[in-house]
Amino acid sequence: MENFKKLLRLAKNLELKYIIAQKISAQPGDIEMALKAAGVWNLSNEVAPLLNAAKVSDTDSVEIIINVKPGPNVSFTALINPSNPKVSQTLSLLLLKNFSKKMTDALRAANLDVTDVLTVKWLTF
Repeated sequence: MENFKKLLRLAKNLELKYIIAQKISAQPGDIEMALKAAGVWNLSNEVAPLLNAAKVSDTDSVEIIINVKPGPNVSFTALINPSNPKVSQTLSLLLLKNFSKKMTDALRAANLDVTDVLTVKWLTF
């Protein structure tokens, strides 16, 4: 009986070490929570002027998606409706220039393990 208890204790220790050793990849919800905690999520007031700079029409709708690559590294995709690839690209570049470093730093500080490319819906105008 004593040997069985020792074996059970050893199995539990190995299981715990295995669980700790496994890396769990971040999910979109983790990205959102980390950016909210760092204060770089609710930025619609800062993003709105960039719409004018990118020449987005007042009648267009815009959806902005955050792309997080391993590292983590943040980039953006701006979807304009009706479709306007030039304006989408311009807006994506402006977002990259203004917010990528802040968000990348926030995700690194949160120590999230990003193993796959993640997309997170961010803002809609």
